[in-house]
Amino acid sequence: MTDNTPGHVLKNLDAGLSLEMGDEIAGHDEDAGGGLENDDEPVLEAVPAEPGLALVALAADDELATHGIGTLAATDGLGEVPAAGSLGLLLGVGDSWIRNIDPDTADFADALAALGYDTSSFKRTSGEGLTLRIQAAVPADVEQPGIYQELRYAIDAAAHDVSKRPKALLVSVSGNDIHATTDDVNGNTQPAPLAKIVLPAGSAAMINASELNKFIDVLKGELIVLLEKLLEFTKEDNYHIPVVLHGYDYPVPDGRNYQPVAPEDSWLYSVITHQCHYDGITEGRAIMTTLIYQLNVMMAGVASTYAAQHVIHAKLTGTLQAVNYKDDWMNELHPTNSGFVKLGNALRKFLPP
Repeated sequence: MTDNTPGHVLKNLDAGLSLEMGDEIAGHDEDAGGGLENDDEPVLEAVPAEPGLALVALAADDELATHGIGTLAATDGLGEVPAAGSLGLLLGVGDSWIRNIDPDTADFADALAALGYDTSSFKRTSGEGLTLRIQAAVPADVEQPGIYQELRYAIDAAAHDVSKRPKALLVSVSGNDIHATTDDVNGNTQPAPLAKIVLPAGSAAMINASELNKFIDVLKGELIVLLEKLLEFTKEDNYHIPVVLHGYDYPVPDGRNYQPVAPEDSWLYSVITHQCHYDGITEGRAIMTTLIYQLNVMMAGVASTYAAQHVIHAKLTGTLQAVNYKDDWMNELHPTNSGFVKLGNALRKFLPP
């Protein structure tokens, strides 16, 4: 636990600019892209956070109602729940937010199916713990099971029957890259990016802006590689299947996993608290808020670049605001059933009618 006051939580090392807990980062349009800068003059300005986001209290003024997967009601503002699959086919590629291998763990496949979409293909095109680095390296081979084969099948089917045209391709990437370790050319395990980005308690700042920029730039390059390959398969005559890049919401690095793990083995707590000695509930969440915010900024910028090919960024930050954050978050990285219901409702606004 550090004695940092809320007014000195996050700071640009060179500019001396602080970001208070409960504040967002100004000067960076999420539709334009960008990252933290280390210039002589401050480039960031503390501004009020999104409505309802209170990092210290982990509370919201208007807590969302909690529902179980598949039990959405008309009071959600969405009207009657459509019949299963009646809203059309969705394709998806990515990590466990798309489809979790644990049948008792919620995901977008369940949440969107409950809203009336056909998400049956998600289980064939997603994987637990997949990183953007791995997904970008997958060859665009339609002969192999995976998203490229699913896209080819969908395009071929739609050529004969437009009712089978996919509504959208949901892309869930980069959620695991922050905590994933890699091996160098000699087979030596390298620290996760989080370990380079977060500075030890007592430092002049909590986040190394230079390391964060490097990490975001690498992800941006990998996302572009992945998108370029996907977009080769999303065009059917004069129609483009919309590609929806969903962002993530702000997690709480409290050390929880699917099952109890040692502090040094947790995804986020291992670095933020065990290694760097910050409090995970307040300071740790402030750190993750900054990281996720910058990730969304990058994704929005990439989506804007490819807007002509119908690429959309779905901003989901601020969706999970339960008074007790554990009602929304099952563990450090994965929302609960009711959390995914909220995220599914939010994501639906970005999907074609």
